[in-house]
Amino acid sequence: MHCAHPLSYFTKDDHSEIAAACTYEALRDIALRILHRMPPGVSMVCGPISTGGLGSIEKNLIRFGRAIELLAGCNVNVFTQIPFEDALKRTRGDGLPYKNGLALLETFYYPIFSSGRVARLCFLPDWQSSFGTQWEHGCAEELNLTRAYFQENFESCALDAMLRTM
Repeated sequence: MHCAHPLSYFTKDDHSEIAAACTYEALRDIALRILHRMPPGVSMVCGPISTGGLGSIEKNLIRFGRAIELLAGCNVNVFTQIPFEDALKRTRGDGLPYKNGLALLETFYYPIFSSGRVARLCFLPDWQSSFGTQWEHGCAEELNLTRAYFQENFESCALDAMLRTM
């Protein structure tokens, strides 16, 4: 089966609604709607964005995007949360990732992971350096989702060498 590019599941209306949304709940509902357009058995990339990783949000997002593109290029059914990042940052307020406790994680990410559509979480190198990604790893264990781990040099590997699955 050929998997469509992750962005192909987003409509113009989705992008407009993401740009206008001001709560995690609204963003979650848009994400779930998009996720339900996708074939079941979705993979998601997890890794440092606002804390840990390469030391900056910009560098972490570039790495995140590369991982998503590489998976999509290998015909993996992958959901991308990248289009939500500006809205999630705006919703957080001052840019601090956890000023409202676990609100972002519990309100946006947990419903996505527990939707029954996501089958595998793929963790970027240095995932342990991020509070949020450690939390996501715990969710993968709790929800019995397959966990895969990108190798340090994943950008230059074939798919079977790029990820180690558990």
